[in-house]
Amino acid sequence: ERMEVRAQAAMALCDLTLVYGDEVVQEDQEKEEEKVSFTSRLSEMILEANPAMVAVTVEIVAKLLLAGRTSDPTLLAHLIVVFFDKNLADAAIADEDDEDGDQEASAEVGSLVRMQQIL
Repeated sequence: ERMEVRAQAAMALCDLTLVYGDEVVQEDQEKEEEKVSFTSRLSEMILEANPAMVAVTVEIVAKLLLAGRTSDPTLLAHLIVVFFDKNLADAAIADEDDEDGDQEASAEVGSLVRMQQIL
């Protein structure tokens, strides 16, 4: 699966959650036995190994926290850890040194500089 598609889908779900709350995402899952909220999916996404996807997820979490749509202490804790994580910054610098096309995809999806500006 493409990183850009995942990031855009997550941003779209964030926008829906900002407007309608977490109920919109859960309505689609009524048929499934297991209901999983968008905020719990964010907790999983923030633990990703890809720095660009982590940056997008942190941006979403920050938006939801500022809008008052979530007050999950686990998400806040992850947000603080990512903000001070030196390994994530080192991984982003290493990605900039790569010569393949993945660098352009990372720049389009998520930026650690933008993440720090938001936080």
